[in-house]
Amino acid sequence: MKKFFSLFLIITSMIFSGTDYIARGIFTNDGRLLEGENVGIKHPLNSITKLMSGLVVFDAISQGKLSLNSVTKVLEIEAKLDGSKMMLKPDEEVKVEDLLIGMLLGNQNNATLILARIVAKNEVEFVKLMNAKAKKIGMKNTEFYTSTGLHTDITKKKSDVGTVEDINKLMNAIYKNKTMYNMLVQKSLKIKNKSITIENTNKISSKDPLAVGLRQGYYVSTGYNVVFTTNKEGKNYTVILLGLLSDEARNSQINEEIDALKNNFKTSILISAGEFIIEAPLKDGKEKRIALYAGKDIREEIKSDWKLNKYVFLPKEIKAPIKKGEKVGTYIISYEGREIGRTDLVTTVDIPKSNFLDEIKKKFTK
Repeated sequence: MKKFFSLFLIITSMIFSGTDYIARGIFTNDGRLLEGENVGIKHPLNSITKLMSGLVVFDAISQGKLSLNSVTKVLEIEAKLDGSKMMLKPDEEVKVEDLLIGMLLGNQNNATLILARIVAKNEVEFVKLMNAKAKKIGMKNTEFYTSTGLHTDITKKKSDVGTVEDINKLMNAIYKNKTMYNMLVQKSLKIKNKSITIENTNKISSKDPLAVGLRQGYYVSTGYNVVFTTNKEGKNYTVILLGLLSDEARNSQINEEIDALKNNFKTSILISAGEFIIEAPLKDGKEKRIALYAGKDIREEIKSDWKLNKYVFLPKEIKAPIKKGEKVGTYIISYEGREIGRTDLVTTVDIPKSNFLDEIKKKFTK
């Protein structure tokens, strides 16, 4: 009954929204949302959960608690676990690196649980680390209850849930971890002294040869979740889709997102470095006012029909002396409340402090 009710809710929401998905988002390589729908709606994460598990394991490695070459013995319960799993025997020795490959490329559940045990002694304590990591990187609407993302009917726990916005923050953290990211994008990797090949189960079907699947997961009651990256003009972009109901809907939506990115968005120079922005009152300088310029280019992806808003932020009082290039204020460009880009406001020359004669001269000039 629970499965039927969950499926009913998803189908109903899609009928009313007129889409084949629950939520979607396209993000720039620095985490900025280009466009999306329902990016703040919570949805079961399924196998996306394993990405956070990977981050927590790599944190433990960076802290010196273990290494890629660390070895552990497999417990009997871990060897017999149902579902997608690494073929292991009780008491068999296995390396952390092999377990990470199994978890991240092969979506293997027993590999994930073994890693949780190695890092935190048990899954309960490991999940605490996952939630702490989520909080640290700003995932405000995500809650983890498992290390694997397995369905609640299997784990007897609540479903891990998160939002498109939060998954983007998770991906930004992964991009900074080059070892983990390089592992995720491989077509296959070998484990057990190169005797077994683990194929990447996250491959996507798309028209774009540069698109790389980073995570896929599916349950009948929650639909397909997909995370992939692609490249345009030398920049990487992240695309996140949650709740696709079928293979056809998944493949079609992946290509729609690629078309939207490639055709609808254009990289534009919105402000050039050195461009005059504003003149402002100046205190204790030779002149009464100071000219401020953009410190760098603002070069971002936008749609041609976007109406951009521009804001200048200055301190209540600008006082000399000011060195050439020194930050005086901030210039921000936004679209519908979302920041597109920013630059410092600077001077192009040194602004010395005024002397007595300068102050007298200013009193007699407009």
